[in-house]
Amino acid sequence: MKIEPRRIYVNVGVCLLLLLFGWQLASTVRQESLTWDEGDHIFAGYMSWKTHDFGLNPEHPPLMKLLATALALLVDGIAYAMILFLMSVGLTITLGVMRIANLAHCGFAMIGGYIGFTFVSQ
Repeated sequence: MKIEPRRIYVNVGVCLLLLLFGWQLASTVRQESLTWDEGDHIFAGYMSWKTHDFGLNPEHPPLMKLLATALALLVDGIAYAMILFLMSVGLTITLGVMRIANLAHCGFAMIGGYIGFTFVSQ
């Protein structure tokens, strides 16, 4: 099966244009800075997700704020899951090595988890 030379040129051209677009995007992102109120909009979108308050504000439509903060919310969920995972692995190792259920270790782990959760949730 022979590939046409024109098709190869089109594929190479598309790849070059995509590379040019990626380079332009990367250089523009480095040069541009936040506007003076962009941090406020990102915080408002994040809190809209967390509190489920999707009220309509005609000055600042919620869709772009929600889309801009969806990744931050995903990272927040992954970080919380990692904390829970580390706590469970720590308890498993502690109780597995000692081969007894020492409730003092579990109590310290629960106090640490509660304090950590309190700091994270504020």
